[in-house]
Amino acid sequence: MVFQDQWRNPPRRPRLSAKTWRNLGSQTLAESVQSMILSPSGWRKVFAPEERSTQSEVSAADLQIAALAAYLFAADILETPKHGKKVLAVAHDSRPTGPLLAEAACFGLAAAGVEVRFLGLLPIPQLTAHVQKQEGLGGFFYITASHNPVGHNGFKFGLGDGKVLHPDLARDLIKVFRNLLDQPLQQQELLGMIGGVPAPVIEGIYRDTVLHRKKSFEDYAQLIGQIFVGKEELPADLYRHAGGIVADMNGSARSVSIDRDLWNHLGIKTYFINNKPGQFAHEILPEGDSLIPCARELLNHSDCILGYVPDCDGDRGNIVVRDPRTRTTRPLEAQELFALCVLSELSQMVDQGLLTYDADGYPEQRVAIVANDPTSLRVDRIAEVFRVPVFRAEVGEANLNALADQLRHEDWFVRLVGEGSNGGNITWPATVRDPLSTLGSVLRLLGNPRLFEIWLKKSGKLRTGSGPPSLPEIIETLPAFVTTPVGSARAVLPVPQIPQARFKALFETLFITTGWNSQKEYLAKQLDIHGWEEINYEGPEERRGFGPPFRSGKETGGLKILLKNGQGRPKGFLWMRGSGTEPVFRVMADIEGNDPMNEEYLMNWFTGMLRKII
Repeated sequence: MVFQDQWRNPPRRPRLSAKTWRNLGSQTLAESVQSMILSPSGWRKVFAPEERSTQSEVSAADLQIAALAAYLFAADILETPKHGKKVLAVAHDSRPTGPLLAEAACFGLAAAGVEVRFLGLLPIPQLTAHVQKQEGLGGFFYITASHNPVGHNGFKFGLGDGKVLHPDLARDLIKVFRNLLDQPLQQQELLGMIGGVPAPVIEGIYRDTVLHRKKSFEDYAQLIGQIFVGKEELPADLYRHAGGIVADMNGSARSVSIDRDLWNHLGIKTYFINNKPGQFAHEILPEGDSLIPCARELLNHSDCILGYVPDCDGDRGNIVVRDPRTRTTRPLEAQELFALCVLSELSQMVDQGLLTYDADGYPEQRVAIVANDPTSLRVDRIAEVFRVPVFRAEVGEANLNALADQLRHEDWFVRLVGEGSNGGNITWPATVRDPLSTLGSVLRLLGNPRLFEIWLKKSGKLRTGSGPPSLPEIIETLPAFVTTPVGSARAVLPVPQIPQARFKALFETLFITTGWNSQKEYLAKQLDIHGWEEINYEGPEERRGFGPPFRSGKETGGLKILLKNGQGRPKGFLWMRGSGTEPVFRVMADIEGNDPMNEEYLMNWFTGMLRKII
C-alpha cells in the first residue's frame, strides 16, 4: 500500500519551561486531581479552561499530573525486559491540549529512565498496532478523552501486547497515584527529577518522531490486512464493486491515519469531509445530530452505500446507511451494527473452513464471541444459528479483553469482541476497537455474496430481492429485537449519592416483593415472559444468582434481570449499572420482536421500580 505524506510532518514541540516543574504546593495538585476520573478504562478530566474550550493552554498543576502519571506507570507498572531498557510509545488525539500533555508525559517517562518513542498525533488503533508489531516496545501512554467534549483530555495506559491495562493492573496504578497525593515530599522529589531531565533528551525524542510515525503506518496497514483477509498484504481493488463511502472525520485523529490510502488501495471511492485535524465541525460523540452532516453528504452521492463518523481518538465509528430502494439514509443503532459484524465474521469463518460441523451439526472448533453485558440478545440469536456461545463481561474494553484472553487460554478461538451497547468491535488480532475493523466486516458482506447465502441457509430465512444484496436488505434479516438506545435520555436515571451495593440490594428487595408479582400475569400473557434470572457482572466475571452473595463486593458492575419465556429461553432483559463518572445509573431494556411499545413498557416498569428507591 502506498501512503501519502501524513507521517512526514514532525510535530512541533510546545517546549515546556523550567517553572512548570516547580513545586506549587500539594494542595494545588490535590485540587487539580480532585476533578479527575480515575478508572480502569482511563483517566479523564477537563484540562482546558472549560469543557468546550478549544484553547491549548494547560495549567502547571495539570501538566504535573501528566508527568507524574507517566512516571509512575513506567516505574511501577511497566516491566523491565530481560535485555535492554524499558521502551514506551507516546501519542495523542487531536484535542488542542494534547501536545502539551504529551510533552509533559515525555518528561515524566524520561525521568523514569524509559526510552520514549513519540509518534505525535495518531488514532489509538494505529498506536496499538505499532506496539503489537514492534518487538521491544513495552507499552504505550496515549493522551485522549475518547468521545468526551473537546476541553476534556486524559490518559490510557497499555503494555506490549497492545491492550489497555488489565483491570487489576489499572487499579494498582490508581492506588500508587493516590498514595503519591498524600506524600507532598515525595511529590517534590519526583517533580525535581522530572524538571532535571536534560534538554537534549527531550530534543532527541522529538527528533526521531518521523521515523516512528512512518513505521506505525506500515504496522497498522499490515494489521488491517490480517483483519480483512488474514494476511499482511492486502490485495488491491478488493472491494471495488462494493460502492463508495463518505467519511466525516470531524477533525479527529483518523484524519491523519491510513483511511484515505486504505480505501484507495481497495478500490473504494471515498468522499472526505471535515478532514482537518483539530477542527471539530460538530460534537465529538458520533451519535444523534453529529451524524447529520454525514447523512447529508451521503445523499449527495448516489454511488455511495454508507458513511462513517469516528470519535476523536478514532477507536469508535458510527455508520450511516443509504438505502438505494428509497433513496433515504439512516444511522445504524450500535446494537444493530455489532450484530451485523457477528453475522459477517461467523459467516466468513464458515466460508473459509475455520468453523466446520460434524455429522450432527455441532461445531468441530471451540469458537466463541465476547460481548459486554448490555449487548442485545440479538447477538445470541445469530450465534445460536452457528451454534457458537456468547460470553459476557462488564462494560469496558479492559474487561472484554481480559475475558477474551481467559477464553483463549482455555483453547477457545475468539475472533470477535465487542460492546453492542456502544458500537464498534475488536477483531482479532487487533486489541482495541476500530471503525476500520467494523467497516471491514460490513464491506465483506457486500463483496462476498456467499456470506449472505450462508447466513440465509443456516437461519432458514428467505431472500426477497435478487442480484447482489444491498446493506439494508442484509440488515432486514437480522433477528428482531428492540433495545433502549444508549444515547437515549431514557437510558440515564439520575440517582442520589447512594452506594451501589445498597442501591442494588434495595432494588432486589423491591423486585421480589412488588415488582415481579405485580406484573407477572401481564408479562406472561402479553410478552410470553414467564420467568427470570439475575446475573451480575464484575470485570470479566459473570455471576448467576440472586442477592449480594453473587456479587464480588466491588458492586461496580452491571446487574441484569434476564427475562425468559415458558420454555426457559431468554426473551429479553432489564439492565442497570452505576456510572463511574456521574451520579446516575445507566439503564436499558431489550426485548424480542419489532414492537417498540414492548420495550417502552419494560422500561417504564423497570425505571418505576428504581424511582421508588431514589
